[in-house]
Amino acid sequence: MSQILAKLRPVKEPQSKAQHFDLHSGPPQTHPSLTEDGVTCEARALIEHRDQFVCAGAVDMAKLLRGSRSSLVEKAMTLGANVLVDEQYVL
Repeated sequence: MSQILAKLRPVKEPQSKAQHFDLHSGPPQTHPSLTEDGVTCEARALIEHRDQFVCAGAVDMAKLLRGSRSSLVEKAMTLGANVLVDEQYVL
């Protein structure tokens, strides 16, 4: 099980209110190849990773998510895991 929380906020402009955006990935997802018959999961651990990004101008969400997910995989590997299941993201 895994979760990533990445918050994106526009840079504060003088005399303006900052905006906050929350985007959700929906229900937890697992790669289809890990849900086939004969695939087993010996143990599951809830791992949560939080990043906060302060961005100005254009934002490449895919790159930000990829970086956060890589950090999450590294955490999982320290626990002996080699895959993420039931992934869910809040951006």
